[in-house]
Order: sequence, then C-alpha cells, then structure tokens
Amino acid sequence: MNFGIPSQRKVKQEAYPNNAIVTIGVDGGKGKSRQLTLNKRACELLKITDGSRLAFAFSPEGGVAIANTEQPGMDIKDGMRVTKSKPRKVSDKKTYNYIAKLLDLDTSVENLFELQATIEDAGGLEVFDMLPFIEGGLEVDGEIEQASAEKSFASFSTFVEEENVKLGHDPITSDKGSVSGADNSVSAAHSFGANND
Repeated sequence: MNFGIPSQRKVKQEAYPNNAIVTIGVDGGKGKSRQLTLNKRACELLKITDGSRLAFAFSPEGGVAIANTEQPGMDIKDGMRVTKSKPRKVSDKKTYNYIAKLLDLDTSVENLFELQATIEDAGGLEVFDMLPFIEGGLEVDGEIEQASAEKSFASFSTFVEEENVKLGHDPITSDKGSVSGADNSVSAAHSFGANND
C-alpha cells in the first residue's frame, strides 16, 4: 500500500532520440523569446556542456551550419550562449529571424532540422550542417534522401557581411571573414574562422 497522492508528472520522451535535432520554435510574437532547441543527440554531437557557446555560418546557397566555439582552431571569441537547463536552448531574436528569412520558414509552426557532419573542408573543425528533417530521411531538393548536404561554405564572408548590413547588424570584420557578437548580430564567419594557416 502506498500512502499519498501518486505523482502526476510524466517523463517527457524525445520524439527522435536517435537523430540530432535542432528545433526552430514557433514565433510567439512581440515580447516572446525566439528559441532554437537542441535535443540530447544534438548536444552530444556538438559536445555541449554548461557554458558552451555556438556559432552559425551561412552560405549564399541558403545553407546553415553550426559549431561549438570552444573547440581548438576556432577564432570566434563570442558565440551564442546555450542554456544550462534542459532541453538546451539558444535564444537570440536576430539569429532566429535571420535563419527564418534565409530558409523561408513558416514560423507559425515548429521547424525541425537534423545535424549532419559537413562534407565541406572545415579546416579540421567539427562543423554540422542543419538539414530539413523528414522522418525516415532527409529532404534534399524536394526528395527524401539519406545524404549529407551539398552546400558550399567557402567564400561567403561577403554574403554574410551584406546580409548583416541589410538587417542593420554591425559585424566585426577580420581577415578570416565576418564575425559577430553573441548579443548584437548574427554569428557567422568565413569557414567559422578556422585557422587554416
């Protein structure tokens, strides 16, 4: 016999525990945070720990890539802070809006992306492409395929700089490309600012 009222709390199970999923949440409107949520598998791939920061890179072809700024070889000093609470989240309005515009997302619903190791030369860095997630496969050019992204992340510093200017951001320019701070601009850099010397 058990005394007391049984707990009504249920443990929430992840929908896709075997896939590294980044969820771009619903835009709740004015005054609401705009968040990107990483599931457990995505955190494992990105080696997320308390205090981790992330940086995003964008290609002219519309590709988005993500990396942990704490890894050796990164010359990005600032990144977007990942929450300590779980599920891990990144909350940055400008980055959210930038990705939504770049990928033409319907932000009235959640948008799921799966992380895949980039096929591009990342200078030895651990970089992951964010690809539209389709259960059972990845959607590439309208078709479901098990494949890595074929997006080039080379030589897009000019593109990022121009887009930052359009959005009223103030990128910090280095010889590696356009790098942004965590709080006032879109985080991006040419090849994530890899030291390729």
